[in-house]
Amino acid sequence: MRNNKKPIGVLLFGSINCFLLGFLPLFMFLFTFFKINPSHIEQLVELFKNKGIIIQITYQKFRIINIIYILIALIFFISGLGLLFKKNWGQKLTVYFSFFWLLLISFSALINPSLIRYLFINAIYPAILILYFTNKNIQNYFKT
Repeated sequence: MRNNKKPIGVLLFGSINCFLLGFLPLFMFLFTFFKINPSHIEQLVELFKNKGIIIQITYQKFRIINIIYILIALIFFISGLGLLFKKNWGQKLTVYFSFFWLLLISFSALINPSLIRYLFINAIYPAILILYFTNKNIQNYFKT
């Protein structure tokens, strides 16, 4: 691999992290954080109840979940930018965050075993990121 040419995987994963998992969700969660009010949550709960689905969420829980997703989207956005601009910290952030993501998925599977099939699917992307960005050729690309 020539050092002056960006590997297609770096471009692909950097774009996915930056735009698909970073910018778009960040925009959406910031919008909902500032635009949703308690009456919207009550209407949503009532809508689900009318469909036979019982959910229990308060406005406060919704805000906390929204903040968590804003932080996650921000991490994806930053790591994606780091990958696209060939920053070593972007590669490291992607690998470390992917390990953290897998740890959370494993913990969720222990807490709720009925979600294992769903969680397994969610573990595929961070596992691919770890395998790809710990490859020696890719690591060398970020060191040059």
